[in-house]
Amino acid sequence: MGIATKIVNSIRARSLQRRLFKLQLEDRESAEHTDLVLYTDVRWLSRGKFLERFQKLLPEITAFLDERDDDTHMLKNEKWLTDLAFLTDITMYLNTIHLELQDEGKTIIELISSVTH
Repeated sequence: MGIATKIVNSIRARSLQRRLFKLQLEDRESAEHTDLVLYTDVRWLSRGKFLERFQKLLPEITAFLDERDDDTHMLKNEKWLTDLAFLTDITMYLNTIHLELQDEGKTIIELISSVTH
């Protein structure tokens, strides 16, 4: 999580770097997203969204950092990528459960079903 946050902050911190990255994403017709999500510690749910977007844009992020001659060895490390995928999946699953438990009008049986599902 720390490495992903550091990389995104380094791209978003400088307006020129951010514009160049956005242009690179817009040039790729297959790109689903056109910018990075800024992670903040304030909202717990933002962690899942941040990781999901980071993982989806990982090839573009790696290519962008390679063009700048930045160190990308960690982004190509198989173990780190596996850990990132697991963390992303588990965080998105917890986000889903968290939102289901906040629904109004659910019975205790439905709430238990949300957790044990």
